[in-house]
Amino acid sequence: NMGRVFYSAHPRVYAQGRVAINVNQGNDEEGLSHKPFQMAACGVPMLHNDVQGLEDCFEPDREVAVFSTPMEAVEKVQELLDSPDKRTSLAHAARERLCRDHSWNVRFRQMLEISGFSSIFQLCVPTPNRSLALPALISQQQSLR
Repeated sequence: NMGRVFYSAHPRVYAQGRVAINVNQGNDEEGLSHKPFQMAACGVPMLHNDVQGLEDCFEPDREVAVFSTPMEAVEKVQELLDSPDKRTSLAHAARERLCRDHSWNVRFRQMLEISGFSSIFQLCVPTPNRSLALPALISQQQSLR
């Protein structure tokens, strides 16, 4: 029994497991919390309840094991515990996907595109001769509209 696990210790605890399980709250029928991303970053295979939007972030059965009922969750956990190769494959694929598609660099670019500021993305990347000046750039972009 570990007792309370403080937020800052979550990654260390996830990484110790053979399988990490995440279940969205009952009122969250779609979308994900940050937990699956943390689990993927820790290199642990994960099992997640089937929610709308999960497949947009992680490919079921290749990057994440998915369940719909409590009994299916038990069966999936047992399958994963019985198959070290499957656990390793899921963990590696999820971490690879996280690094490729869910980095801040990728997500920041997507946020700018959605908000209509994609043309200034290159200007927002700090370089040795230029600091990040996003608020000024946003004001400038808004004045052009």
